[in-house]
Amino acid sequence: MRLRVMRKPLRTLLLVSATLLAAASLLTSGSAAASGFRCPTTRRLIDLGDHLYDVLALCGPPTLAIQRQEERSVRRAVFTPRSSGRSVIVEASESVTVAIDDWTYDFGPHRFVRYLTFENGRLVSVTEGDYGTARSP
Repeated sequence: MRLRVMRKPLRTLLLVSATLLAAASLLTSGSAAASGFRCPTTRRLIDLGDHLYDVLALCGPPTLAIQRQEERSVRRAVFTPRSSGRSVIVEASESVTVAIDDWTYDFGPHRFVRYLTFENGRLVSVTEGDYGTARSP
């Protein structure tokens, strides 16, 4: 008995796999949330964790800047001594105030608007918007 190799189903499977892989890479590379961006004025890379003053020095002043404060509940482990001489770890919740700066960079009609969020002076989020608006001369 002679076995035939099924080439057509294998070729179809490879084609479907390659198509799905290409589609997945396009979807992940074009997401609206980014870990950073390159400033068009200086071509320097801005990344998460950068300080507000470093971004200001590299990209210049934002088109729009909004400052606000947010109250958050934080859980912490607290060591509590016992009369037996042993310490016990107790979880405690406390309220903290976080300073938030929301910056918008509009680099013009041929580039995407960038929305930057800083918490306590550190960059925590970069989001890409639609194309910017025309700049006035």
